[in-house]
Parts: sequence; structure tokens; C-alpha cells
Amino acid sequence: MALPAAGDKRVTTALINNSGLFARDAKVYAALHTPIAFLIGGPNDISYQNAEADFKAINNVPLFLANNPVGHAATWDKVNAGEFGRVGLGWFKWQLFGDAA
Repeated sequence: MALPAAGDKRVTTALINNSGLFARDAKVYAALHTPIAFLIGGPNDISYQNAEADFKAINNVPLFLANNPVGHAATWDKVNAGEFGRVGLGWFKWQLFGDAA
């Protein structure tokens, strides 16, 4: 749902967590206009192949792909969402507030 919503002109960045489209959609990709990060959980993540396919199909905006082989549940059950939370927060701080740290 986040990837199609990222085409909205009011959106300034998107973070795709353990997800990807079930089928490639050129209309969704063409509407993208802002940097996007993908956080996926390696080959054991049920969304791995879909996220990888989306990442490879998008060529009109800056992309970041982080792949940590921890499965679909990622590190969301850890304190502060673990490594996925740290990277996701870092992405938003950089994109929304210019924090290069």
C-alpha cells in the first residue's frame, strides 16, 4: 500500500517495510517522484522476491535497499524495532529533516 501511495504529490519520501507489489505495475512506478527505501528480511522474507522485483523495476527515483536476512518479522519485535527501526528512523530523519548522521 505504501508504494502506490508514494505517487501522491504530497508524499516526500516512502519506506517500504518487508513488502512489495504482487505484480509489477508500470503505472505505480511511473507516478513515483521521491526517494524510496526498501527494508527487507532476506530470502526467508515472504515479501523478498516482490520487493526485489519492485526495486529492480523502479528507475525514475533514488532508491535505497537494505536487506537483513532475519525473515518477514524482521526486527520489529525488538526494543525500538531493532535494526529495522534504527535504519527506518535514520531514513526519515535524513529525508524529512536533512539529518545526514
